[in-house]
Amino acid sequence: MRYRRDIGWWVVAVADGAGSAPLSRQGAQVAVKTVTEVLPERLSKLGMDVFKSNNKTLCECMVGAAADATQQIEEDAIFSGRPVTDFSTTLIATAMKRDGDEWLCVSFSVGDGGCVIWDAPTSSIIPMSLTDSGEFASETRFIDSKILNNAEQCLTRLFVHRVRSFTALFLMTDGVSDPGFETETSLQNADKWEVFWSEQLEPVFAEDTDGTSQRLLTWLEFFIAGEHDDRTIVACVPNVESDSTAT
Repeated sequence: MRYRRDIGWWVVAVADGAGSAPLSRQGAQVAVKTVTEVLPERLSKLGMDVFKSNNKTLCECMVGAAADATQQIEEDAIFSGRPVTDFSTTLIATAMKRDGDEWLCVSFSVGDGGCVIWDAPTSSIIPMSLTDSGEFASETRFIDSKILNNAEQCLTRLFVHRVRSFTALFLMTDGVSDPGFETETSLQNADKWEVFWSEQLEPVFAEDTDGTSQRLLTWLEFFIAGEHDDRTIVACVPNVESDSTAT
């Protein structure tokens, strides 16, 4: 996560390496580090009029940050003398900024896992990612030049929404989304989220905020038979008294 106070942008990213790729965790780390470093500056160069759905200029901005991550992974592969597929990773990159009475939220993703804006008082969700299933069961897609060079497909991966209030914007890898929702459809189902929130996450966020991070880490140790994938979840909670978020 990175916050640029001078331009008002929060940038958050999560990534999950391929289980069959020996250096995938390194690839995931490089992807997250690169995107959170380069995306704020890229976004700051855009006029506010581009922040609407299916805007090609905004899409190029988000794709450009993902391409920077892909390039860095490719350079690491060359330096280490390993095939780039050894570093295969998914990526969900999200940016947020306070704009008047609203929060402007932008997201771009390749791979599984998910990103949603959840509002508990209204029991509503706004999907902020396109979940890739891959060609076979238990398979997904990973960031690479082939996907990022397909402009038409990239537009379907761009999500832009303005919201006045919400409980949290969640990003999660499939180690969290799969056991919590099982299917892509469930991940975008408000009723499923109501159950997931009330039974799983609400107790984590209901108590004093100082201990939220530790409670969330403890919660991530949940046991479900057959579900042992790496787990990452980020919750961006708006501060109602300022333009900031707690992550």
